[in-house]
Amino acid sequence: DLSGIRSLEELRQRLAAYIAANNIPPGRWIEGSGWDQNTLAEERFPTKEDLDGVADENPVLLSRVCHHVALVNRRGLEALGLTPDTPDPEGGRFGRRENGELSGLLYEFGAIKMARGAIPAPSAAELEAALELAVKHASAAGLTEVHSDDLGYSGGFERAVGAYTALAAEGKLPLRVRLELLTRS
Repeated sequence: DLSGIRSLEELRQRLAAYIAANNIPPGRWIEGSGWDQNTLAEERFPTKEDLDGVADENPVLLSRVCHHVALVNRRGLEALGLTPDTPDPEGGRFGRRENGELSGLLYEFGAIKMARGAIPAPSAAELEAALELAVKHASAAGLTEVHSDDLGYSGGFERAVGAYTALAAEGKLPLRVRLELLTRS
């Protein structure tokens, strides 16, 4: 959770603390979200260099608070096979410097979806643990019902409903959930 950070150093510290607390093995993707360049002391978007020295053995994907921009570190760019010669995907673009070098920023759905598609889906147990944590935070904030469109992030309808059903069966779902089902016309 990168919400409320006030500097790039705080972003680095939260990422390092997460890795240490969760014993993340090398090579495993690390995801986070909630940063906002408008609240950073540096008053700029972060870049791949800002993550150097923190998770050098892991690919990292950190979404901005709006989820229309994300940041990947050097290892993430490598894992995705992105190079300065990689064309921008339809419906998105890769952040580039004047010399064409990739900055680590991914803009809009096309680029972010491409990155998320390369990240292995969580196991059922990982999905349930993440959902349980989210439910605890929502309940602690006083929420009694939530609306979610997380089917795409969880690997599809069956996996998402399975995780919610498992939590409900264990008495760990103290709120109502409405799942948004998107269809194509």
